[in-house]
Amino acid sequence: MIKQEERYYSYIIILMDYLAVLVSYAVAAPCSEWLVAGLHGTTPTVFASLSFCEGLLESWLLFYYLFFPLLLFPLLAMNMSRVYRLSRISTLGGILRETAPLFIVSGVIFFVFFEFAVRYRETTVMTILLIASTWTGFIVNRLFVVLFIRKGLRQEDVMNHLLIVGTGRRAMETARTFARHPEWPVLVVGFLSERPEEVGGVKEGFPVLGSVDDLSRTLTSMVVDSVLVSETIQELTTLRRIAALCNLAGVDFTLNPSLISGKAKAPFLERYENINLLVYKFVDPAPFKLLVKRLLDLAASACLIVFLIPLWIVLPVIIYLDSPGPAFFIQERVGKNGRRFRMWKYRSMVQDADLLKSSLSHLNEMDGPVFKIKEDPRITKVGRFIRRTSIDELPQLFNVLMGSMSLVGPRPPVPSEVAQYGLWQKKRLSVKPGITCLWQISGRNEIKFDEWMRLDRQYIENWSLTLDMKILLKTVWVVLSRKGAG
Repeated sequence: MIKQEERYYSYIIILMDYLAVLVSYAVAAPCSEWLVAGLHGTTPTVFASLSFCEGLLESWLLFYYLFFPLLLFPLLAMNMSRVYRLSRISTLGGILRETAPLFIVSGVIFFVFFEFAVRYRETTVMTILLIASTWTGFIVNRLFVVLFIRKGLRQEDVMNHLLIVGTGRRAMETARTFARHPEWPVLVVGFLSERPEEVGGVKEGFPVLGSVDDLSRTLTSMVVDSVLVSETIQELTTLRRIAALCNLAGVDFTLNPSLISGKAKAPFLERYENINLLVYKFVDPAPFKLLVKRLLDLAASACLIVFLIPLWIVLPVIIYLDSPGPAFFIQERVGKNGRRFRMWKYRSMVQDADLLKSSLSHLNEMDGPVFKIKEDPRITKVGRFIRRTSIDELPQLFNVLMGSMSLVGPRPPVPSEVAQYGLWQKKRLSVKPGITCLWQISGRNEIKFDEWMRLDRQYIENWSLTLDMKILLKTVWVVLSRKGAG
């Protein structure tokens, strides 16, 4: 849940803190000399016979002994205090409470050590300016991140959608706690109750969506990222069934550790005020690797979009001349855990091709809920070429840039396909969809639907950055050889 985002954003905050340290050092060194000289009515020593830029360099070198301890400061802060825990810095008061002891103690240590060890007349002023400016930088950094979380992470498509099993005291307390903290990107979607008479009602402003037996239906019919068992389950088999269903669907299984006994495979503890939750991740979040993956997606998609500018200009004209209609085909697809988004492609079929789909159902060459015809009569002449070369998929680079897709991941299905999924097939929706995947480099239209689903689950359960690179490299070969295209 949000503790994983906390680790993710702590990396960003520590980089911002390093920038604050560097800026503080650059400003405090010359300012301390100017201030001391002003108090004595003299010209700053290092500026007396030097140009302005040379004076700045000399003033920075004068306090070189402070530079390396300052560079270690964010690392020490991370290990000695809670200033990188987002759940502790949700308000300005919280930020001040968490950072004040660290900076007061640090200021005293800096002053005592450098005043008696170095004895520069500017040391006192330098220390005060340095600690004050660095402290201000740390506070501004955290306020900025908190503001971003409140504004950015409260968008429904990036919030953690939480389904609570139970309607007792713990369940109500949990729902109230999340409602009190808008800075936490958690959205309670409702409850499942063990009492049939409560189904269809409202608790703490949230709907009771069904009974515990309705978990499978709920997971397949709405957006759910995490399932929280907040009350004691009378039968251990019921608890195991809930965990098994979460595993099948690829959503987080979360519970209060007092509700279950035994050694977990890889759970982690999350604390929200006085609430302790034990979270079981059935899909490895790997926050740092996901950050690297996102940065690679951004860099690659941006570079390719710029490189392909001639294609964005010429190809739409060619598509229109071949078949009247819009150059781009925009279709609603299903992303992570059921989120809907608009996916872009170059139009490769005649206009309103979806209206002809039912009349061609007898030609479908794929089993399961997927509809594909290798020699589809709706495909235009240009469309056949851009499909065989996978050029029709290139506009999805904009989906990658905007964050709804990744370069590598399970292909995003249409809602009508998802409606026919079994629970085990829904796990392919537990990660961000991609432009290419194991299915596309393993035969595409030449493999059966269940094998396709198995490949997607295999990718999710064995994901790594190395695997992504292998898929991308093999995709280039598959596109050039046109294997399985159509």
